[in-house]
Amino acid sequence: MVEVLVFCVCGINFKENPMNSETPNSEYPHWNRVYFAVIVVTIAVIAALWLFSKSFE
Repeated sequence: MVEVLVFCVCGINFKENPMNSETPNSEYPHWNRVYFAVIVVTIAVIAALWLFSKSFE
């Protein structure tokens, strides 16, 4: 019952393991863009917080 609920909400199928496929990199080709976006956003947030802290000096 829990697996059905999780599959309906998240779209996760516990019966299929994507890590066992023969071509693991072809299933998630967009991860490099995700990593790059996370790095860019992290740098932007750190810079924004630094500039915000400068206003209180």
